[in-house]
This record gives sequence, C-alpha cells and structure tokens, in this order.
Amino acid sequence: MLLLLTSCQEVDPRAVYTQAQKKTAALSQGEQKIDLSFVLDPEGEAVTYQWEMTARFVQKEKGIELEVQSDNHFPKRDFTSGSIYQNGIFYVNDNGKKYQAEMEYSVLDQRISRIYPDITLSVSQLDEIQSSKKENGMLFRFSVAADEVQILTDFAISQMQNFANYVPTDVKPQKGTGEILVSGDSYIQTTSLNIPCVIVNGDETIDAVLTYQNELVSPGSSIQIKVEDPESYPAVSIWDLPW
Repeated sequence: MLLLLTSCQEVDPRAVYTQAQKKTAALSQGEQKIDLSFVLDPEGEAVTYQWEMTARFVQKEKGIELEVQSDNHFPKRDFTSGSIYQNGIFYVNDNGKKYQAEMEYSVLDQRISRIYPDITLSVSQLDEIQSSKKENGMLFRFSVAADEVQILTDFAISQMQNFANYVPTDVKPQKGTGEILVSGDSYIQTTSLNIPCVIVNGDETIDAVLTYQNELVSPGSSIQIKVEDPESYPAVSIWDLPW
C-alpha cells in the first residue's frame, strides 16, 4: 500500500528543479552555448551588442581547465575573442592579439564574469514559478528580481568598456522573466532570460533590453581542451592583460 501511495504522489516541481541544478553543477566536464544580446532603444534605433559564445570546461585532479570562444557583434565592429585556462596559465587571443599570463585559479575565478556570462539561479531566486511537463522534461516559467541578474549587465558593460566606443554611466536592470528547461535526464538543459534595463548616460536615460540563453550541450560527453601553438602567446603579467 505504501508503494502504491508513493507512486501516485504528485511530483514537486521545486524538488525536480533543485535536483537538476545539483546534478548539473556536479558535472566534471561539459560544454555550453551562450547567446547574449544587449539592445539599446529597442523601440527606436535599436543599437545591438551581441555575444555568441561556446564555453567548455574540464575538472581534473590537478585543477580545472576552461575554454571560452566568443564571436562579438558590435555596431560597426565584429571581432572574435578566445580564452583558455590550463595548467595555471591563462591564454588570451583577442582578434589575433595574443597574451599569456600565469594565474592562480582563485584569481581567474574573481575575473571570470568578465569573459564568461554564466548565471545559476536557485529555486529560492525564482518568483511566480509556473511549471509544465514536456515530452523532453519539465519547463519552468518565472520572474526574477533585478539584483539576481546583475552579473549579466555587469558583463555587458565590462565588454563595452574594453571593446566599444559607447560606454554608459550606469545600467540598471529591472525585474526580468525567464524559462528554464529541465531535461528528461535531469539536467538544466536551457536557461532563457529577458531583462528590461535602463541606461543612464549623464542626464540621458535610454530603455534597453538584455536577452540571454544558455544551453548545455551533450552532458557527459568527453571534452578535450588544447592550446594550439602556445609559444605564439607572449608572456605578460596579469596586470598587463587587456581586461
């Protein structure tokens, strides 16, 4: 009788989400596709800054390896950026200009949001949650407070400061909405966010919107990270890196 009752109980969506988050965080290697778009004045001239990224990581006994490749599309400028962290060395290739610097992972961890706009939202950070079962898992729709997504606007502004001519005084994210798909094998498969923002530039304010999508690709697949021709990266100190 106990077995029968247990099998008929409703699945708690919050428990499903929390378990998927734990399982995803426990991956020792993986690949993510990240698309981030920051549109200024979406109802007017619609100036767009866009990042299309592939991030790959491997956790080994000797430490973590990380690779981030990014195609960046800014007004009147497209460029590529690549970073690899391996064996305590950080390699950077910004549009063909190369650097390498010795770096403790703890230092990289403090700087990581400048190159890698990853965000993890616990169930306690999600408001107005609605869930629905799908063929391939469970879909969560929710709202999220501005301060929970600040890391994404900080990333956009950091990139604009280093690679664009237009640098606003401040960006204020507003309450956003999102969707998270938990796959049938209990991973966080996709995270999508839509975040209205207000750009402050001196006495001027401009509406903006930031959209974000993060897709986990083939969890459990083997990942190999390799620096091609490491000797071609001139050695500098971490203070001489471009950001």
